[in-house]
Amino acid sequence: MAKAKAKRKANTKLAVGGKKIKTKRAAAKRYKVLGSGKVKVAKCNRRHNTGPKPRKQKNRLRRGQIMREESMLHVYRCLPNSF
Repeated sequence: MAKAKAKRKANTKLAVGGKKIKTKRAAAKRYKVLGSGKVKVAKCNRRHNTGPKPRKQKNRLRRGQIMREESMLHVYRCLPNSF
């Protein structure tokens, strides 16, 4: 456990200047980085206007999905302390 904390603390500092990298709070609320390094995202089309949608579709929208590799690079920049 101590090794994991030390490794995580080492990730939070920049090489130049030694200042901590701040997390983009908007990204932290939308994305979650899994243990494998993949990014989990909530599916869209579930906020409102759900009356006409079938129950099966709404149940599927409940589950999250894994973000594509191309988009993960942007999230990694916004969440420097999560991996």
